[in-house]
Order: sequence, then C-alpha cells, then structure tokens
Amino acid sequence: MNNSKGFTLVEIVIGMAIMCIIAAAAFSILSTGVKAYQYDAAQSHIIGQAGPTMSILVDKIRYANSISSLNVGDSTQTLSFVDSSNNVCKITKGTDADINTIIFTEGTSTQKMAIGIVKSITFNRKTIHQLDIELIVHDYGYANNKDKSLTYTVFMPSVTS
Repeated sequence: MNNSKGFTLVEIVIGMAIMCIIAAAAFSILSTGVKAYQYDAAQSHIIGQAGPTMSILVDKIRYANSISSLNVGDSTQTLSFVDSSNNVCKITKGTDADINTIIFTEGTSTQKMAIGIVKSITFNRKTIHQLDIELIVHDYGYANNKDKSLTYTVFMPSVTS
C-alpha cells in the first residue's frame, strides 16, 4: 500500500486555475476603483479651478451697469459690459497660446483665468436683467476625462441696456 502524502499534478493545476480566477476578479475590482478615483480627482480639479473663476465673473457681471454686446435672446462667446466702476470689461475665450483659457479685460488690466481647461464659454441673454453663462471645461492632464459643464444664471439689477 502506497501511503505517500502530497498533491497530484491534477490537484495542483486545478488549485492554480482557481487562484487565477480569484486574482483576476480582485484585479478587476481594484482597477475599477482606481479608475473611479482618477475620474473623481479630475472632476474635483476642474471644479476647483473653474468654480472660483466663475464666481469672479458672475460677481463682475452681476453689478454691471450695461451690457453692450448682447441683445435679449442672443447668444455669444464674447461678452462686453461696463462694470459698476464704469470700466469697460470684456470676457472671452483665449486664442493661439491661450486657446483653453478665459481672458478677462477690465479697463487696461487683463487677467487669464481657468488656464488650460476651457473648451468654451457661452453667454445667453434671457431678459434685460438675466444672463446665462455656460462654461464647458476639460482637464487635459487626466486621461479619459469627460467635459464638465458649469451653468450659472446671473441676475443683473443695475443693467439699463
């Protein structure tokens, strides 16, 4: 009677196959978690950059005295207005080297905002006192990142035209 202890080749192969299946399932679960984390990090990064920019622009537009480049019912990618200090201001998407940036001009001063993440900005004048702003941003530093649309409605009580 042969009483040797150990595993047969068939048992070892079956055990390895089961371990491979478990490892593949674990890898798939971990991989999905990492991708979700990367996506959330990219979205947080975009909102962290675009949110403060939109807050500044909304505050400037909210207290404008007049909007000179946009009639009610019209939509544009450039907005010109006179602010509460009577400075002529302009908000537009950059060109050339600043293609993915918002350019804000106030009098003779120019600021670049949301640098490198802007796909488009659209201003839509609903009424004489209401303006919708849609900013579409994309963080090119993160792979497989989707566009994020931020939409704000601004009520402008001081606007006369």
